[in-house]
Amino acid sequence: MRIGLIITLSLLGMALAVQGAEAQTLGSPSPAALCRSTAPFGDLHLENDSFGGGTDEAYTQGLEFRGSSRRLLWQRGMLAVLNKRWQRGADDPAEDTCGFTLGQTIYTPSNLLTYRPSRRDRPYGALLYYTSELTRVRRAPTENLKPRMLSAFATLGVSGELALGRDIQSGFHLGNGQRIVKGWYNPQLSNRFEVAVGMTDLWMPVLCGYNDARRGCTGPEWLGRYFDVTVGDELLLGTTQSYAGVNGALRLGRGLSVFSPHLIRHGLMGGNQKAVEVSVEIGGRARAIAHNAFVTGPLFGERSGLALNRGVLEWHWGMGLRVKQTSVSLRMVSRASEFRPRPSETGAWHKFSMLDVSTPPPDGDGRSAHLGLRAGLNFGRSKSSTVPESPSDRRWMLGAGRYVEWSVPRLFGFRGLTVGIERNGTARESGRPQQGRHSDLLLLADTASLGYERQWTPNNVFQIRGGYGRGQARHVSTEDVGAILEPEAKIWSDKGRATTVALRYSRRLGGLISMIAEGVHARMLVDGPKTEKAHFTSVNVGFQIHPFGRDTTRPD
Repeated sequence: MRIGLIITLSLLGMALAVQGAEAQTLGSPSPAALCRSTAPFGDLHLENDSFGGGTDEAYTQGLEFRGSSRRLLWQRGMLAVLNKRWQRGADDPAEDTCGFTLGQTIYTPSNLLTYRPSRRDRPYGALLYYTSELTRVRRAPTENLKPRMLSAFATLGVSGELALGRDIQSGFHLGNGQRIVKGWYNPQLSNRFEVAVGMTDLWMPVLCGYNDARRGCTGPEWLGRYFDVTVGDELLLGTTQSYAGVNGALRLGRGLSVFSPHLIRHGLMGGNQKAVEVSVEIGGRARAIAHNAFVTGPLFGERSGLALNRGVLEWHWGMGLRVKQTSVSLRMVSRASEFRPRPSETGAWHKFSMLDVSTPPPDGDGRSAHLGLRAGLNFGRSKSSTVPESPSDRRWMLGAGRYVEWSVPRLFGFRGLTVGIERNGTARESGRPQQGRHSDLLLLADTASLGYERQWTPNNVFQIRGGYGRGQARHVSTEDVGAILEPEAKIWSDKGRATTVALRYSRRLGGLISMIAEGVHARMLVDGPKTEKAHFTSVNVGFQIHPFGRDTTRPD
C-alpha cells in the first residue's frame, strides 16, 4: 500500500508540474493567443451523499479542484475540435480559456462493514484523475448570437488502490469518529491507467434584459432579469465510463449573470454583471450509458455480473449566492439506479449533494491567501502505541486530520501567529473479523492550537504549532454478516487529555486552495478501563481552503 501511495503522489506531482508549464514544445500559437490571459484562480467542487441523502453508498463522493492556466498539454488538438463545432466569426465576442482539474470519485456498495461484499451490489471502485480542458464562452448576447459555452477535455487517471479510495473515505470517517470501511480490502477495480475524452455544450435559448440591453431579446424584458433557461448536451468516451446525454436547468433570482456561477470559471466571468446575485434552480439530466466500469467492471478484466441500466435519469434543485466574483452554490441531486437487478433492500433513487465554492485571486502579491480564516483536511499514515497495547493488523495505520484556524495579522507586537481548533487521529484496525465482529480503536486528539508561521515566498508557508485539549480512545465494534444493508455499529469512548506538536508546509495553487503536508505528534492520557495512555505520529497530505484574506503588503 505504501508503494501505491508513493506512485500516486508522484503522478499528482507530475500533473501539477504539467499544468504549471508553458509547454514551449507546442510552438505557435502562443499561450496568450490560445487562451485568454487571466490571473490564476481556483474552484472547489464537492459531491457527497452523507449530506442530502443521509447514506454512504453507490456514488458516495466526488472531489475536484479546478484551476486556470495559460497553456496545458493536449489543447492544440482541442482547439481544432472546438473550431469544428463552433467556428468563431470576426464579430463573435467569444473568448477561450485553458483549465485543469484534479479530482477523485468513489463508488461503494451499501454495506461498508463486511469483508465479503455482496455480489448483488456494485463493486468498490475509485478514480483519481487529471483533466486538461479548453473552454470557449460567449457571455454577452448580440443581435444574432446568444450566450454559449463549449468545452473539450482530455483526462488521464488511475483506478484501483492507486486512486486512494479507501484512504480518503476512511479518512473522512476517522475525522468524524465513525467506523472504518472494510470492503476495500477485498477485490475492487484493479490498478489501471484510465483515459477519457469528452465535450460539453451549453447554451441559453431564452434570454432578455442582460447588461441593461435588449439586443437579441426573445421575450419580455423581465425574462432576463429574473428568469433564464440553460440547455446542453454532453459526450464522454473513456475506459471507465462512456455515455451521451442532454441536460437543462431553470433559474429564478435577482442579478442573474449569464450562466450560473457553478457552471463557469472565474477566468471567464464578465466585468459588467450585477454585484450581487441570488438564485434558485431546478433542472434535470438524461444519459444513454454505453459503459460504466463502476458497475460492470473494467473493459478488459473480471466482470461484476451486474447489468447496466442503459438509460439513467436524474434531477436536481438548489440555490446560489454570488457577491462580485465570490460564489457559493448548493444543489441536491436524485439519480436513478445505474444497474439491474437492483437489490430490493436499497432505494430506487440515490440522493447526494453538490457544493461549489469559488473566489477570485487575492489582491496584492498573493500573500493574502495565507492570512485570515482558513480550513483544511489531510490524510496519510500513522504509527501509534497504547497502554495496555491493543491489537493492530498493520504497522502503518490510517491517519487523518482537520482544522479551522485564523492567522492573526498582529498580536502583542508579534506577526505570524495563528490560533485554531483541530482534530487529529489514527485508526488501529484489528484485521479480519473475530467471531463475526470487527473491533477497531480510534485515537482522536481534539485540541485548541497556537502556532507561528513564516512565509518564505508569497506562495510558500511553513508553520510550527502546539495544542492542548481533549483526547479520546473510541472503541468501535461492528458485525460482519455479509448482508446488503449495513448493521449498526456499537461505539463507546474512554476520554482524557491530549497534547499535540505539529509542523506544516503549504503551497498555494489558486485563489482558493493550497496543498499542504504536515507531521503531527500527539500524546494522550486517558481515564478508561481499556486504554490508559496512547500516542501517535502522523504524516499527512491534503488541502487548505482560505476564502478570506488580508494583504500583508498593506500598512497596519
